[in-house]
Amino acid sequence: NLILHGAGVAKTGLKLVDVYLAKINNPLILACKENCLYATNQEGNTHICEIEVNGGLMVGGRHSASGGLTTCDNANGLHIQTTDSVLRNVYTLDFKTHIYNHGGVNFYDHCHGWNMNPNLMQGSVHFKSAWDINCIGCYTDTIQTAFDFTGDGRGLITNHEVFVNSNFYQ
Repeated sequence: NLILHGAGVAKTGLKLVDVYLAKINNPLILACKENCLYATNQEGNTHICEIEVNGGLMVGGRHSASGGLTTCDNANGLHIQTTDSVLRNVYTLDFKTHIYNHGGVNFYDHCHGWNMNPNLMQGSVHFKSAWDINCIGCYTDTIQTAFDFTGDGRGLITNHEVFVNSNFYQ
C-alpha cells in the first residue's frame, strides 16, 4: 500500500514517467494541486505502457488549519497520458475532473467517481477523454458530466451507472 499526502502544496502525488509494466496496489493519494496520479511517456511514444492500478483512492480535498475541508479546485484525480493501461476499483473523490484520459486507449473497470462537496458539482466531469476508453461497471456519483469526449475520443461503455444527489442542486 502506498500513502501520499500532497497537503494542497505538492503538484503531483505520484508521477510515472516512461514506466513500462508498472503495477500499483491500493494507493491513497490526497490533496495535490494538479494530479493525484499522473502517468506519461516523455519519449513521445505513448503506446503500450501497461500501467495497472488495483484499488485505491484519490482525494481532491485537503484539511485546512481550522480543521475544515477545502479543495484543490484545478486538480485531476488521475491524468493518464499512456495507453493500454488498466485501472480497476479506483475511487476518486471531490474533483472537477476525476479521470483525464489524454494519451491513448485505456481500460477502466469498476471506477467510482464521487463529489461530496456541492461546490464541485458545477462543471465537474468523471471521464474526460481525447482518446478511446473502455469502461466496464463504472459509477458516476453526483458529478455533472459522466463522459466528455473531445477530438476523436470514443468510448465503449458497459454497465455504467449515474447517480445525482438532488440535495446538491440548490
